[in-house]
Amino acid sequence: MKNNYVLLAEILKLKRVAMGYSKRNLASEVGISHTELTRIENGSRENYNVVTLINLCNALKIDFVRLLKISGYLPCKKGEFPSDVLEFVKTLDNELGINDEEEFEVVAVLRSFYNMNK
Repeated sequence: MKNNYVLLAEILKLKRVAMGYSKRNLASEVGISHTELTRIENGSRENYNVVTLINLCNALKIDFVRLLKISGYLPCKKGEFPSDVLEFVKTLDNELGINDEEEFEVVAVLRSFYNMNK
């Protein structure tokens, strides 16, 4: 999937918002500047510092390896993460803890990524 860093960024942002973190609070907890977190979340940071990414995942209670698989950085076993967008949203819900009330926003984001990267 091309633009996987943008998908990863959107997942991190959605989870941060869902957990009620401000950019400054999460950045402080992770040990980075809020401007670096902004770069990560808006997709302008294409090459991640692995330690920063792991710390973000820990703070946001995201499974690091699953995030890398969902965003296309690691290969998945056949059938592990379906390509259908609605199934993909269910995977996000199950794996990353996206809540039902956030599903509409998640579907919109993922549908656009899916259509760009078919």
